Amino acid sequence: MIKLKIDARVVSEEETIKPPGSPIAVGRRGGEHQNQINTYIATAITLHESLRLAESFQQIMLAVKLQSNIAMILAGLALQHSWGVVQDRELGFKYYAKAVRQICKQASLRELHPNKMHHLSEALKQELSLVVWEIATCLRFGWGIKKNKQYAAFYYRIGAELGDCESQNMLAQMYLTGKGVPKSKYLAARWYRIAEKTDKGFPGNNWIHKEKYTGSPIKNTDIETWDIPNVPMIHGSASITPEFDQRETPPPVII
Repeated sequence: MIKLKIDARVVSEEETIKPPGSPIAVGRRGGEHQNQINTYIATAITLHESLRLAESFQQIMLAVKLQSNIAMILAGLALQHSWGVVQDRELGFKYYAKAVRQICKQASLRELHPNKMHHLSEALKQELSLVVWEIATCLRFGWGIKKNKQYAAFYYRIGAELGDCESQNMLAQMYLTGKGVPKSKYLAARWYRIAEKTDKGFPGNNWIHKEKYTGSPIKNTDIETWDIPNVPMIHGSASITPEFDQRETPPPVII
């Protein structure tokens, strides 16, 4: 089941507009430019809920032209899952990458690193947590990019540090199974406990509170390190590259 992972989020630190039952809240940051973006996205949400997906996508692309981070993420989602547009996962991934690149520029971030997320504004944290989840999921399954679970874990860690409980749970699961990261029940328990604080824990996870998982780490694999070589801030369309592909993004084919 596809879950639109932008429910209960806001895209601005200021007042928000949220149509009833809509998947995202649209920020009101003032100015004609931002108001136009808000109108396009709010209209896209309403059309999406009415299953008028092609019209919804057209509204999203109007907001993309105005350089909206959220619109780029929505465009990536639509292209990944064929919502009103011919499925093109590689192109969808490009929109995610473009959103990350723009968010990092706005936040004056030269690199994405789990320990460098805390100074971001709440608005940028929320937008970044949305898109790194999608990037991590694409890397995990090989959607529009070569599958790489090590890089997927890195991006889930970014989302986890930004406070995204789903990223926290996914990172814990990867530690528990040893996929993309060294296997560690200690670190799995740590991230499950962090997620649990937001009421997003799992029934039957009482083991995570055992003393051996809450005390000081004993094994080297229980110490969280992220010195992964060549994990870039931005992805290209076909493989991991240091810079986002600057060439013109081809227009999507609307259904």
